[in-house]
Amino acid sequence: MEKLDKEKSALLIIYKHQAQGYSFYFQKRGMNTPNAPGMFGFFGGGVDNNETPEQALIREIKEELIITPKNFWHLKDYEIGNKMLYVFCQKVEENFEDKASVLEGDYGKWFSKEEILTNENFEKEFVEGDKKMLIDFFQKMGL
Repeated sequence: MEKLDKEKSALLIIYKHQAQGYSFYFQKRGMNTPNAPGMFGFFGGGVDNNETPEQALIREIKEELIITPKNFWHLKDYEIGNKMLYVFCQKVEENFEDKASVLEGDYGKWFSKEEILTNENFEKEFVEGDKKMLIDFFQKMGL
């Protein structure tokens, strides 16, 4: 199957760096969500035919969090099953939750790097592929 046949999505790894280390903001998906209901996953969504992945990312994050992503950077593209995922990252300020409002999914939640790496149930609680993306993030950041 070629990339053209794949469902395309743009995702944003939202992170902050504090004295105690890195933390990552995930969306708790609603139980009525067609993809990965009830699981934690990155914010983002589908790329429309007339959009670049960057345009889709900006549109989706505005829809889901009422913020406009700025200074985001491209981590990597992933092919997982029938999906093509364009993954971007953005460092946010300490008071991020005061500026963003979760409009899709049940809520947003921060997880530390340590919580992610030591969670024995990660594959059952998080969207498929997210851990691989985070490990790639850690490697790129030299963590």
